[in-house]
Parts: sequence; structure tokens; C-alpha cells
Amino acid sequence: MAKAKVHGNLPEKIQERPFADLLGELDFGTSRVHVWYTRILGTRDVDAVLLAEGLGLFVIELKSINLSAIKEISGDNGMILHDYVKSSTKKPPWLQAIDAAESLQNKIQATPAHREMLNELWIAPGASLFRINRQGFLARFGREPQFSHAADELADGMIFAEDLIDGRMLLNRLKHIKTHPLYKAAPNKTKDKPALYGEATAISLDAFIRFKLVPAETLTASEMARLRRIEDEEERHLDQINPDHHVICTGFAGTGKTLLGLQLALRRKVNTLFTCYNKVLATDIRRLTSMGAPFLEFSFEAFDVFQLLGDCERRLGVHPDRWDRTRETWEEYEIRRIRKVIEADFDRGARLRSAWELVIVDEGQDIADAFWSLIDYLTGGSSRLYVIDGKNQLLYRNSSCEYLADGLPSVIPAENHREKRRVYRNTSETFLLAQLFVQSYPALDKAQRIWTQTLQKRYRASRKSVDQVSFDFELIRENGGAPSLVDVDLLSTKEISFRIEESLKSKIEQLRLTDVGTPSDILILLPYGKSDSPWRSVAVKACEAAGYDYIDYTDEDNRRTSYSPDEIRLCTFHSSRGIEGLHTIILGFDQLHVAAKQSDTTAANLGYICLTRSTFETEVFFSARIDMQSGSPAHFLMGVAEITGF
Repeated sequence: MAKAKVHGNLPEKIQERPFADLLGELDFGTSRVHVWYTRILGTRDVDAVLLAEGLGLFVIELKSINLSAIKEISGDNGMILHDYVKSSTKKPPWLQAIDAAESLQNKIQATPAHREMLNELWIAPGASLFRINRQGFLARFGREPQFSHAADELADGMIFAEDLIDGRMLLNRLKHIKTHPLYKAAPNKTKDKPALYGEATAISLDAFIRFKLVPAETLTASEMARLRRIEDEEERHLDQINPDHHVICTGFAGTGKTLLGLQLALRRKVNTLFTCYNKVLATDIRRLTSMGAPFLEFSFEAFDVFQLLGDCERRLGVHPDRWDRTRETWEEYEIRRIRKVIEADFDRGARLRSAWELVIVDEGQDIADAFWSLIDYLTGGSSRLYVIDGKNQLLYRNSSCEYLADGLPSVIPAENHREKRRVYRNTSETFLLAQLFVQSYPALDKAQRIWTQTLQKRYRASRKSVDQVSFDFELIRENGGAPSLVDVDLLSTKEISFRIEESLKSKIEQLRLTDVGTPSDILILLPYGKSDSPWRSVAVKACEAAGYDYIDYTDEDNRRTSYSPDEIRLCTFHSSRGIEGLHTIILGFDQLHVAAKQSDTTAANLGYICLTRSTFETEVFFSARIDMQSGSPAHFLMGVAEITGF
């Protein structure tokens, strides 16, 4: 009799023990099954991980509810529970399983020691209503014609009590769940080979899970401080807005525009969608909200706009055509997909319009017109929209789209046009240097004029605690210095790497002594994402020599991967918008024009974004020789520092 091998402990939650007991009694014959019951990664999501050799790897969401707890099911594979069921279980179990599977996949990708062995695995999400009989479920919910199709899909796509009677039945059910998922795409048959799921994989997976059980897999001290500020701060802006209308919020970088949107979500506690253009920012928000207890009381989903489109397609069962670059541009392809989603949903009763009651749109100034048409459609019912329009932060457009510039503002009452003025993130000196850069680069004489006529007065007012209410920003960070510049022309590549290595060690030791952060609070910015970039190679060698893991967001494939607290973050200039670090190291600032051209933006705007990422300290590495040949952004920054005296 071949039973499942349990690695580690049984479930911590007593209500999940019956599943473990039932699984433990099954005979799997010649098949080998491994199972882990643990709250991996410090999140609420992962209940059970099951590896069936030769078949696949599964994340199972365990639901200890009876049939009477289910109030109704809906035609879009939704499940509504009665009000007496605790709120944390109200999200459909298969969606919770998807969250868990994605978080596990992300952590595997973000862990260099285990990535090579486990990265090719397909993690199939599954849900188990182990206290409910399948036939009873169908008898109750499959009789009404409008719900019969959904009931059949749910019955086939989840693990019920009958599946835990016989080992072979369970394996067959798991195979069906993997090849016919309720919500997510099925694996590629040509890539997903049975040989991937063998004994060696079980050993490697066990090592990974044990490694990731360390307490570090939680929110960092800086993230907890950020979360407390979202949860506790009394926001006068929220008290003044009209809750029956959309909201638009403007402000400079680091003024708390995104935090205000998250505060609004916590105040309303309704199904919320956060979306933005930047994949790294969406991942950052997803990490914060998935681990932050205040956000577990309601449904909060964070997608970049490309994920959002894919999610809408999955909800509707719409399968997009492949992009044919010989027939249409990528923009035309996106427009066609979005139109197809809107038409399909409208024909089915506009279900997507009730999916989210609050939609938070960050980086609104750069979102393409086609995606604005999707967002406008999603909020066309009773949903409310909170839009962030960042000043001086255009990256992918020459100007904001007509919808954001004219259409949306015209229907929003005056009290819902909010402007955030207090600069929370940057020190006063760093913020002012960034302002001079974006307003005057490359003309130093213009920088001198702006400093003398306006910004110097504001700086002096902040130092003397003079009321700054008449200014369009308010400086509140008194302690700190301006960015430091490091010319590497006289250093060899090895010496540059050693200099960065020593800087990393010093910063991490400072974080350790003050107990305010972890290696993930260090942000290394690189001009672009080419794997053969010399600056990327220098950064990687410095991290490895210093003995720290890193996550490489310059690699497109990693931008939806959540970082671990023990990983230094590497990011391109343009993908850093919206995120922050306690310490920031900017490498290759002399390549600013090249990076700006690749992003189809201005060097002034891109430089502004790089210079406003750090909470405490910014170091800027550059080659003076290359800088003089490419617009002199570093020399301009040095000139501005001389003008201000910082």
C-alpha cells in the first residue's frame, strides 16, 4: 500500500486536519505522492502543496465548509457564501488557489539557490471542498438552467469528498484540474513533461519549502511602517471627497498619491482593483496588500494593465488570437482584444462591471487610450474610480490621453480633484535637485534662475518651519543630504564592483544596526535591461561578492515576481517609477539619454524618476568621459549641486 509522504507537520488549522486524515489513508498504488502542509512564504494563501510524481505539482486551497454555507453560485464561476461565514473565506476558493500558486511560483523564481531546479514546473491551482459531496452540490445548484453549466464546471474542477475515497480517483481528479482549469490557462503540453515531476523534484521542493519557512518571509520593517501609515493616518482628503463620484489625485513624486488610494480602499472595504502600467509597481502593491492584515478583510486585486486584460479574458472564457506582426501593430492588437472583451461581457449581461466596486488606477498619465476604454467600461456601472496623475512623470506618452486630460476631469466635482503636496519620500535636498533637473535640464542657466527665483525661497521656508501652504509642494524631510556622485573613470571594472560591494555592505550593516530594513530596501537602478549590459554585470558581481541574493527586475520575465526581504532589487530606470528604497544606487547615469530613447521619453523626465526613488540616501555612479559625449546629465547634476550648495 503506497501512501502519500507527508513532509513536515500536519496542517496548523484544526479545521483542515480532516483533509490530511483522508489523504493519509489513500492507497496510490505504484504512484508516489508527496504533500506539504504549511503556510509557506508567510502569506495566508498556501494551505497544501502536493506533488504527484509523473503528473504534476499542485497548490490546494482547503475549504472546511459544508453545503449549507454556500448561498449561491453565479454564471461566471463565482460562489457566494452566507454572511455568517468569516470574511477571509468569501473569495472563491479556486481564486485563492491561483493566488497561492502564483505566490509560490514567484518565490521560486526569486530564489537563485532553487530557481534552476524548480523554475520549469507548472504549478496547478486546485481547491478542495472536502466536506461536501459532489452529487449533493449538483443536486442543489445544478438544477436551474442558467447555473447548470457553472455548476458542472465547478463540480468537475474541484476536489470533493468522493475524490478522497480512492487514491486513483484523486489522481484522475488532479489530472483533470491541471488540464481543464477553472480559471487559469492549462500548461503547454510540449513543455510540461512528466519527467519534470520526479523524486529529484520532491527533494529540491522540500529543501526550498524548508528554506522559505524562515521568519524573513514576512513584511519588512519599512513595509510595516508603510502599512501602518496607510492604516492609521487621518487623511483630510478622504473626509472632503464626495463618495458618490470618481476621484482624481495629482502631485509630485513621493507625495503619497498611491497611499491615499490604498487608504480609500481600507475605508470602503469593498471589492477593489488596483491597476497601473508598470509591472514592477503592480507586483510591489500585490506583495504589500497580500501580506498586510488590513487588506485581508476584503477582496483586493493588483494587476498591471496587461494582466488586467488577461484576467478579464479568463473570466469570460475569451481566448485571444496570436499576434501577427505582419498584419497589425501591437497597439492595434491590444485594441482588438479589448474590444472583444467589452463586446463579450456586454453580451453576457455586463458582469465585469460589478466585479470591482472601487478601481484604483496608478500612473494614469501613461496608460494607453485603449486600456482607458477598458477601465471606463469596468467602472461604467456603480463602481468608483480613483485615478493618480503624477506630475513630471510621463514616460511612455508625450502627453496624457484625452480621457484623462479632459473627459474624466469634466465629470468629477471640484471637491474630488485632490492634490497631494507633502513630500514624504525624499529628503528636501534630494527632492529639490530632482525638481531642478526635470525643470531645466540641460540648461544650467535656467536651473540657476529657477533656484534663485522660486525653489531657494521654498527651501529656506522649510528650514525655518515657515508655512508652505502657498506652494505647490511642502517639504517636511529636514534630515538628510543630496545625492552623492561617483566618477568611475579612473577605476577598473573590478574596482568599480568592489566600490559598489563595499557600499552595499555598509548600507546593509546600517539597516541591521538601526533595525529599519532589510537588503530588499536597497534599490540598484540600471539604464536598461540588456543582459550583456556592463553595468548590470557589475551590479550582479557586487551583490554576489557581498554575499546577498538579488532579484533582477531588468529581466522582463521577473517583473511580476515578488521580491523576498533578503534580496537586493535590481531595476531599470523606467521600471522604477512608483517604487522606492531606503537606499538607492544609480549606475550608469551617463547612459540616461540612451535609456530615455529606449523608453521613448525625455531624459529630463527619466532622470527625475531615478532621482526620486530613495527615502534616505542616493549614490550616482557615472563615467565622466562617457557623460560628456551623451548630454552630460551627471555633469549637469553636479552643476545643480553647486548652484544650491547641497
